[in-house]
Amino acid sequence: MTTLTSHPSGPPISTVRPLFSERYRRASRRTPFHASVQVLGRAVGSGVTLNASEGGLRIAVDCVLRPDEICLVRVDDPARGRIERARVAWSHELPDGCIAGLQLLGLH
Repeated sequence: MTTLTSHPSGPPISTVRPLFSERYRRASRRTPFHASVQVLGRAVGSGVTLNASEGGLRIAVDCVLRPDEICLVRVDDPARGRIERARVAWSHELPDGCIAGLQLLGLH
């Protein structure tokens, strides 16, 4: 039987993945949340929200966002439209933009 490893001399991937997930997984529950979103900062773009948690959003936008970048995000939701300051916690670049996780910082 072949065991996949992250590195030839490293531990099996099956033991690494749970440790990574436990360390970086958000504690609060995600809820589907669909609204238009605009990003303002070094990168400027627009897109949609995919879901929300207590302190953040997952968005799909037509620009590239980099981890740890700070930006302003305008959420156009009729019930609670607002502008928030956010930190890009993670991003995954796509051919036409990216999907990113944002940590909402509020307007200080």
